[in-house]
Amino acid sequence: MCGIAGLICKDRQILALDEIGSKMNTSLLNRGPDDSGIWIDNDIGILLSHTRLSVNDLSKAGHQPMLSSSNRFVLTFNGEIYNHWDLRQELEITQGSQNWKSHSDTETLIQAIECWGVYKTLTKLIGMFAFGIFDRKENKFYLARDRFGEKPIYWGITDVGTRKVLIFGSDLKALKSYPEFNNTINRESMGLFINYNYVPDPHSIYENIWKLEAGKILEIDVTDDDYSKIYPMSWWQLEDTIKNVDGREIENESEAINLLKQELIKSVKSQSKADVKITSFLSGGIDSSLVSALLQETSNSQINTFTIGFENKRFDEATYARRISNYLGSNHSELIFTNEDALNIVPKINEYYSEPFADPAAIPTLLLCNAAKSQGYTVALSGDGADELFGGYNRYTMAPKIWKYFGIIPNFMKPMLINSVNKLSTQSIDLIGSILKIRQFRERLYKITDKISYSNSLEDLYYRLIREWSDVSSITEYKYNQPFTPISNERLNQSIHELKLDPVTFMMVIDCLSYLPGNNQVKLDRASMAVGLETRSPFLDKNVGELIWRLPINLKIKNNCGKYILKEILADYIPKKLFERPKAGFATPINEWIKGPLREWAEEMLNSNKVRDEGFLNPEITTKLLNEHIQGVKDNSKKLWSALIWESWIDKNI
Repeated sequence: MCGIAGLICKDRQILALDEIGSKMNTSLLNRGPDDSGIWIDNDIGILLSHTRLSVNDLSKAGHQPMLSSSNRFVLTFNGEIYNHWDLRQELEITQGSQNWKSHSDTETLIQAIECWGVYKTLTKLIGMFAFGIFDRKENKFYLARDRFGEKPIYWGITDVGTRKVLIFGSDLKALKSYPEFNNTINRESMGLFINYNYVPDPHSIYENIWKLEAGKILEIDVTDDDYSKIYPMSWWQLEDTIKNVDGREIENESEAINLLKQELIKSVKSQSKADVKITSFLSGGIDSSLVSALLQETSNSQINTFTIGFENKRFDEATYARRISNYLGSNHSELIFTNEDALNIVPKINEYYSEPFADPAAIPTLLLCNAAKSQGYTVALSGDGADELFGGYNRYTMAPKIWKYFGIIPNFMKPMLINSVNKLSTQSIDLIGSILKIRQFRERLYKITDKISYSNSLEDLYYRLIREWSDVSSITEYKYNQPFTPISNERLNQSIHELKLDPVTFMMVIDCLSYLPGNNQVKLDRASMAVGLETRSPFLDKNVGELIWRLPINLKIKNNCGKYILKEILADYIPKKLFERPKAGFATPINEWIKGPLREWAEEMLNSNKVRDEGFLNPEITTKLLNEHIQGVKDNSKKLWSALIWESWIDKNI
């Protein structure tokens, strides 16, 4: 795992590229502490830089930026190509002896591009990656990103007078390390952040800076001075994968279970190869338990599993992980954190996430990655991606159910419903929740009544469930004209609606295109890279991903429960009584923290004079939200958390 960065100069007049490259590498040291390199062509005006976390081929033979055998291509690469040995064999058969100098997947990648070209090579890759490669013969530069957006890449243009410079990097820190970076905050992106708690791809928090979307490639003619003509193209699209399913659906349950099991075994086996110490994150839930079970099956020795726990027993799931580990017989490590340990992370979140990021699960994720690294692990397998691909989120079952009963209510009656709920005392609501045995019932009831009152369709309800505000303009003091969806309306209308998906599959597709790369992969990548840990997600394997869409929805969600087929596979390895329980996730007591130990920090961040002077948030709204929350009138923790993270980020970035 690595950090990559670089730039292309428009007028070829930028001097001291080596100094700029050093600054970029310094900004990315946490992503690659083991080695670094810079490649410069002053005549053309191009700089490629790289920092390395050594995982495969720990020798200097894997040094980057790397030149191809003919010196035609120069590559800076972040990620892992899991099928690179297969690609080497194919190259040997079709192209003859390659005279390999290392067993690094970087060399495999650059030689594959030398022989097959960039586009054909991309279709053959199985792995997670973001890379920049310069074709010195054609004067073309390419940026490319993997299918599921596991590895990040930012790119954009910064203006200095009449001079334009195209910059790119694994992290915004690398772009901002360019001495003349002067891009301003993008108000549209700010609104997206406040609504979703992350900035969805392809947006970034800065003007004229974008994230390259998953499955996209950017092709740049370095001799062309007009960067305005540059736009990303798709080398892979999820929509195409779903279209190709037609006629290839797998209706037979036993056949589907067997095929998926075999693909998952292959994925875990390929992703567990490393020249360093490896572990499997184990929470005791479906996803991580299955990854750990398959890792043990494919291993010739006792595997390592790792989990963290919390002193606060309401948020501690270490016991479940321990039971799974005991059954599998893994070498299990467990670290217990105090409330204070978690709170100490809060002021540092914006150091790790250089773009505003307000998923509270970032806190335990940071603790988990740091703890794993402290135990000597360099690679960790993760269960990420299973929720989006196998129907694991509550909204997939909750939204259709809500719409079935509340969607028939005439619009003029919906305000009466809200008023009736608002008149109930919090004690009455909590009592109803305890009788119905529904966790966080009060929060869910308020959210449902608010969302349903504004929804005109099931699709509309889904979009409202995944965002915090009905009208984000009320808090951001900026009028947004476009409907708030986490992906572009153009893509939504042109390619996704054409698929004519059932409502639940539609939600899963939108989450795969937005929430998965924009929130979950960001959360895991930044947390792991902050400590020099590589994480791998077997569920996001190319072949697993293609097989998933051939399965009918009733093999993913059955009896109002998601991940049906994963549970059936897991039951071959672990008794169901050890893993069947309500979905919890990485919960954090944000609600209690804002009222208690974080109250002083929250009041400082949302001081009305401070907020007013900065001019981004509405101070009257933020003050009202905070007062209501502290007084126990309403749980505003989710809306407050995005506002608090924003204000904390602004303090360090203006």
